[in-house]
Amino acid sequence: MIRVFPRQIGIHIRLMCAAVLLISATTLTLGYLGVNIIHQFVTQRFNQRIEFMTQYLALNSELGILIDEQNLLQGLAGNMLKEDDIAGVDILDHDGRILVAAARDMAGPFDRVEKKVYLSETDESPAWAGQMTGGRSNGYIGRVVVTYSTRGIQELVNRMTHRFVYIALALTLLAGGLFYVMSRTLVAPLVGLAETARKVSSGNRSVRAAPGNTPEIGRLADAFNDMLDSLAEGRRTLVQTYEKMTRQETLAEVGKFSMMIAHEVKNPLGIIKSSLEMMKSDLDIPPDNILMAYAEEEIVRLNTLIESFLMFSRPAKPRFEQVDLNQLMEQVIMGFEIQYDAS
Repeated sequence: MIRVFPRQIGIHIRLMCAAVLLISATTLTLGYLGVNIIHQFVTQRFNQRIEFMTQYLALNSELGILIDEQNLLQGLAGNMLKEDDIAGVDILDHDGRILVAAARDMAGPFDRVEKKVYLSETDESPAWAGQMTGGRSNGYIGRVVVTYSTRGIQELVNRMTHRFVYIALALTLLAGGLFYVMSRTLVAPLVGLAETARKVSSGNRSVRAAPGNTPEIGRLADAFNDMLDSLAEGRRTLVQTYEKMTRQETLAEVGKFSMMIAHEVKNPLGIIKSSLEMMKSDLDIPPDNILMAYAEEEIVRLNTLIESFLMFSRPAKPRFEQVDLNQLMEQVIMGFEIQYDAS
């Protein structure tokens, strides 16, 4: 696939370039066709005007050529020269002899048109009129040649072309400016979505996309926000699942450890307790012996701690109860005193 635009060029620039090219191509095509049509129309009307004036001069010159009246022909030529763009008038007889040659200074380029002069045939035409034609049956008695300048019509066409180009350029710039504003309003929300995605990838998961100013952009922003919400919910679920698995693994390890404690500590405590009972019986140790009482209390306390630890290792709802801190402190102090006396 051929890439028209490089990857680093954004969608805004691409839309602008495509719009400018399309508008420019359309304007230039319409301008070219319009200028050609106008040029053909103006040139055709100009040539028709010159043809009409030449034909009119040929009709009016019939009598002057027929009787060789120089003054009449000179007047007709002078009137013709008063018209715009007429540079010269030549009136010739049927033999090609110039009867009148009138001209004036005018800038070129020039063109010319020629019309033949025929004798009008009527029932009342005098007999000598036929002799003036030299016996020709077609009635040809002369011709008129009008030289005219095309500079004026060319300047008019050029002015119209320039104006059309200026108008087309202004319309292109106006359309480009309007399209720039419209495309910017369309591209800005997309840039905002990209910025939101960048922030989310950077760790800011609380940011959300703006709704935009068009229904399509609004639906896209809503879908993007729904995706972010789903990701956040999935992350929370994943964290909760991980924490639950971690707790279960911890409880499993605690259970293993408690089983080891029960086997390695509680069983020996039972043996020690049984041995003390046997010693009291064999040695006749009185029940009020303080050291023996402390030993039995410590065995009971250790056994209680081990049972509490085993209860803690089991997944159960914790149960709270009140404890006499004074009694607890007395037991701790008495234990330290025994250890101190023994040392």
